[in-house]
Amino acid sequence: MSSNVRYYIYLDNKVQGPHDLDIIMSMGLSGDTKVCPEGSTEWVELANLNSRNTLDKIGKYKVIQEIGRGGMGSVYLGIDEVLNRNVAIKELKTDENKKNDPEAYSTLVRRFKREAQILAQLSHKNIVAVYDIIEKNQDQYIIMEYLNGKTLEDILEQEKIIPIDRAIKYISDVCLALDYIHKRNIVHRDIKPSNIMILEDGTAKVTDFGVTRDLNSATMTNDGSLVGTIAYASPEQDSKDLDGRSDIFSLGIVLYEIVTGQKPFTGDTIAAVLLKIATKDPKKT
Repeated sequence: MSSNVRYYIYLDNKVQGPHDLDIIMSMGLSGDTKVCPEGSTEWVELANLNSRNTLDKIGKYKVIQEIGRGGMGSVYLGIDEVLNRNVAIKELKTDENKKNDPEAYSTLVRRFKREAQILAQLSHKNIVAVYDIIEKNQDQYIIMEYLNGKTLEDILEQEKIIPIDRAIKYISDVCLALDYIHKRNIVHRDIKPSNIMILEDGTAKVTDFGVTRDLNSATMTNDGSLVGTIAYASPEQDSKDLDGRSDIFSLGIVLYEIVTGQKPFTGDTIAAVLLKIATKDPKKT
C-alpha cells in the first residue's frame, strides 16, 4: 500500500494543489476547508481528515500504523493476532454530520459493505482478497490482504513513462482480473492507475471495488449518476446498460497513459473531458 497521498484544496474559490498533507496542515487553514485526495472525486472537511489515528485494535486485528488516506477514510497496516499475518484495514470514517443524516450514512455504509461482499465472492491472483468486515463505534472496517508494493499511479509519477514490456505485463494481469469478474457479471467501474497495485515481484492486483456494479444483484441499483474518476470514464459510464466493456475502455486509457506519459482526453472542466471522451479520438502522440 502506498502512503504518499496528496490532496487538492478548495481555497479562495479555486482548486489548488495537490499538496502533501503535512504542508496543508502547516497552512493554518480552518477545519471546514474542503480537501480532496488526489485520484478521488470526494471532497471532505479538513477537520475530519485531521483526526489522527487513535485506533489500537479492531476485533482480533492489532493496528500498527496508518499507511494511506482516501476520501472515505484511512487505510492501516494491522496484524491478525490469531493467524499471525499482516493485513490492510480499510476504514469508512464518517463525520458526525453524515452520521446524523440517516439516508447519506446508510448509502455510504451500503456501498462500503457491498465492496466487501463482492470481494468475498472472488478468489483470483490479480484481485486483492478480503478477509473480514467489522463495525466499531459506528465506523466500518474491511480487513483485506496486505499488498506490499506501490500503486501504478505512484510508479507512473516516479518514472513518467513505463517501458512497454512492463506495461504489457501490468495490463495483462489486469485483463486476467477483469475477465474473471466479467464472467461473473461484475463491473468494476473505476479502473485507474491508483486502483492497480504493483507488488514487489511485478504482479499487478486490482483494488478498490467501492463503486462496483454486480449485474447479478438488484440490491445496489444504478441511478444513472456518473461514478469513477472522470479521466478514465467510458462514454457509457453513467448508463444503466453498463457492462464489462466499460472497464476495458478504462483500461485502454490506463495503457495509453503509462506508455505515453499523458492522458488521451483532457480539458479544463469535467464537461469538456466528458465531451471529448464521448466524441473525440485520443490525442495522437
